Amino acid sequence: MVSRWVPAEAMNYNRQLLESGVKLIDGSSSYMDVTFANNSLRTPAKIVRISNVHDVAMIKIELPETLTKVQMFDNYNEIEPGSPVVVMGYPGMSPDQYVANRSQDAFNRNPNIVKVPVSTLSTGNIGRLVKGSASSNKVDDYLSVMGDYYQLTINSTGPGNSGGPMFDDQGRVIGIYSAGSERMSYSIPIKYAIDLMGRQEVIK
Repeated sequence: MVSRWVPAEAMNYNRQLLESGVKLIDGSSSYMDVTFANNSLRTPAKIVRISNVHDVAMIKIELPETLTKVQMFDNYNEIEPGSPVVVMGYPGMSPDQYVANRSQDAFNRNPNIVKVPVSTLSTGNIGRLVKGSASSNKVDDYLSVMGDYYQLTINSTGPGNSGGPMFDDQGRVIGIYSAGSERMSYSIPIKYAIDLMGRQEVIK
């Protein structure tokens, strides 16, 4: 995905602001183009819905062909640490690939050089289920400073993978890759993306 994101407001970064939930940077996307693996064509996309509880959003694109359907499966409350997972994405540490096409336009003879995304599969396991909040018969409630996440043992991803799907061992999408480094990586449970696809009553 290629986009132009313009910061509208910035605030000093410190732990107090981060833990208080105040946005550090706010901005707007002036355009957004989507491209698929091994493809040089760009397709305009638009944001149609943004989650108000997690770092996920829904975009919409119009294509002349039908895409392969994937199954999204919410097993966040049942899956166990140690379960195998696969993250698909485009890590920034991977070598870039380009294609050059000679123009056949008589009025524009300049060649077109375009970066082509080549997907990478990174395998690993769920190291921990980070619960944003929970209760038990011993405590009324406990909170995580992060919220709901899968903590992964996958360290070969890095910047560029954000937004990529995380599959379980049956090929179902159970998470969306969010952030990571050479030491730790995290994925958002797919339930937050599923919530964006319907209308849920919050008050009866």
